[in-house]
Amino acid sequence: MAPETAKRLRLPRERLPENIQVFNVDGTPNKTAWITHSVTATYQFGTKDLTDTFLLSGLGKEDVILGLPWLQKYNPDVNWKSGEVLFRPKQYIKIPRRENIFNTQSPEQIINQIDIRAKMSASQLMAHQVEQKEQTFETLVPDYLHGFRAQFEDKEAERFPISRHYDHAIDLKPDFVAKDCKLYSLTVPEQQELDKFLDENLRKGYIRKSKSPNASPFFFVGKKEKGKLRPTQDYRRLNDRTIKNAYPLPLISDLIDKLHGATIFSKLDLRNGYNNVRIKDGDQWKAAFKTN
Repeated sequence: MAPETAKRLRLPRERLPENIQVFNVDGTPNKTAWITHSVTATYQFGTKDLTDTFLLSGLGKEDVILGLPWLQKYNPDVNWKSGEVLFRPKQYIKIPRRENIFNTQSPEQIINQIDIRAKMSASQLMAHQVEQKEQTFETLVPDYLHGFRAQFEDKEAERFPISRHYDHAIDLKPDFVAKDCKLYSLTVPEQQELDKFLDENLRKGYIRKSKSPNASPFFFVGKKEKGKLRPTQDYRRLNDRTIKNAYPLPLISDLIDKLHGATIFSKLDLRNGYNNVRIKDGDQWKAAFKTN
């Protein structure tokens, strides 16, 4: 691992019992010259959470390099022709639901877990791509959780939320003036993605046609995944003319302190969570966006 990466991730360094001299593949000394420290990190590789010790050395533009010792440790199935790595699927065992059966990490270990998203060069792509075999719900999830399947269905997540007391209100400053906006030119792939976006969200009821006097620009930005596009509504002008809610957010340090003494931790990733909060009735026209 590059020392700069370890520093950025705030990983504690450990001194090696003996220094290790480093040479490049051409036999010349590496700019780091000697490896003197290591770090231990928990990271995500595909869908697997792994914990490893990394030696700190200059890696040029790279953050992390996974080499032969890593392959020997995890012994994944490697397709050398396609450059893909496959971890064998886990075997699930049914465990009765009862107290004190969980093998959990300490709170300190859980809080200190990190997610390293290493930037890999072409020569390391083999160790970066993970082939995922298509598996059924029944094989992925233990039997005693099958009764909760409906809570995670795509169809359930596509419903339009009902109106609630905490619907998102857009309170505008007194000097707000409704304005139109320009259209952005789109490439052919972007236009195809726009048509798909509009058709899908009109069908779900997330958006509707509007004659609002106010409009915000719409365009696409690239995702981390190659070739993927993220639809973007540019609400910067609207946000600038909106009365801010000064409700204080809790301090992270206080939240962590409240975890003292806990031994079991869980989290839920809400599917399409952004769409679970609707705009307050009467304020929808303020959030109108314009497409071609």
